[in-house]
Amino acid sequence: MTNYFILETIYTIETAAELLKCNPRVLRENVRTGVIKGHKKIGKWYLLHSDIVKFIASDSTDEGTDD
Repeated sequence: MTNYFILETIYTIETAAELLKCNPRVLRENVRTGVIKGHKKIGKWYLLHSDIVKFIASDSTDEGTDD
């Protein structure tokens, strides 16, 4: 049996906010409300790269825009 390990980049709220060009407070609230998936460990929120990609690709990012 072969074991596979998937290496994935993990972001803090601050680094993910820089990547998404948004305010860390707004991103933190979106994580708390489930708009974007996050994981809380040792009192800090962390986001996986794949979850950020899913968030960007989802239609939920288009809510409230008139484009």
